[in-house]
Amino acid sequence: GTYDPRNEFQEDNESKYQASLVSYMDLPGNFELNNLLFYVGKLDTMDIDSYTRIDLNLVWHATTGLSLTVGARNLLDHTHSEYDSISEGIVGSDIPRTYYGRISWDF
Repeated sequence: GTYDPRNEFQEDNESKYQASLVSYMDLPGNFELNNLLFYVGKLDTMDIDSYTRIDLNLVWHATTGLSLTVGARNLLDHTHSEYDSISEGIVGSDIPRTYYGRISWDF
């Protein structure tokens, strides 16, 4: 078989503690509010601190098939660190707070 260095890091680089809570709420006027709360524990082997993240979005269903969404990710902090496993190995990155808008038309 082929050697994949990522296999050595897999078990040690996953947080022992992870939790998420998701809320979807239908509001009057064809609106919906979606909230996501994530917690990821510290990764000692990668020197990445634990973090709690809140994402939310507000969706307006203007007509059948047409919706407008505004949202934000990572509302509690300007950035938090995460890691990803890619073909070259394990890579850490800072994830910034982001805001977005979306127009969706289903036909």
